[in-house]
Amino acid sequence: MNKAQRFSRVLLSAVLVTTGAMAAVGGGAAVADGPRVCKGTIGDQEIERNIVVPAGKTCRLNGTDVDGNVTVRRNATLIANDADIDGGVRSDGRNARVVIQRGSDVDDDVRVTRGKRVTVTGSDIGGSIVIARTKLKVAVVNNDVDDDVKILNNRGGFQVGRNDIDGNLNCFGNKGPKSGQDNDVDGNKNGQCRNR
Repeated sequence: MNKAQRFSRVLLSAVLVTTGAMAAVGGGAAVADGPRVCKGTIGDQEIERNIVVPAGKTCRLNGTDVDGNVTVRRNATLIANDADIDGGVRSDGRNARVVIQRGSDVDDDVRVTRGKRVTVTGSDIGGSIVIARTKLKVAVVNNDVDDDVKILNNRGGFQVGRNDIDGNLNCFGNKGPKSGQDNDVDGNKNGQCRNR
C-alpha cells in the first residue's frame, strides 16, 4: 500500500468518526427535545413540547401554555388551572387523577380510562371528552365541548351539567349516583343522560 492509499484510508476513517460524532450529538438533541417530565408545579410559561406526568407524581399547570399533549401515567395526578393545552389530555394509567378547571383550554380530546377521579369544569375542550372505567365520581360541569361527551362504565357515579356540547352526550353502564341537568346538546342525549 503506497502513501496516497494510506492517506486516503486515514482521511476516510476521520470522516466516518466525525460523522458518527455528529450523529451522536444529533441523537442527544432529539432526546433533549422529548417530552417534559412534570413533577411539581409549572407556572405561567410556554412549554414547547409534550408533557408527561410520571407514575405516582403530581403535576400542576397554573396558567401554563403547552404546545403539545399531556399524558398522565399510572397513579399520577394532573391539576390544570387556566392552562392552554394545544394538544389533548390522555391517560390510561390505573388510578390516575385528572382535574381540568378554571378556564383551561384543551384544543384536542380529553380521554381518561381506568382512572381514579376525573373532573372537567369551567373549561373549553376542542375535541371530545371520553371518561371510562374510573373508580370514583366523574364531574363534567360548565364546559364548552366541540365534539361528543362520553361517560362510560364508571363505578363512582357522575355529575354532568350545564355543558354546551356540539356533538352527542352518551352515558352508558355507569354505577353510583347520577346527577346534572341543563346540558345544551346539538346532537343527541343517550342512555343515562337522555334527560340531562
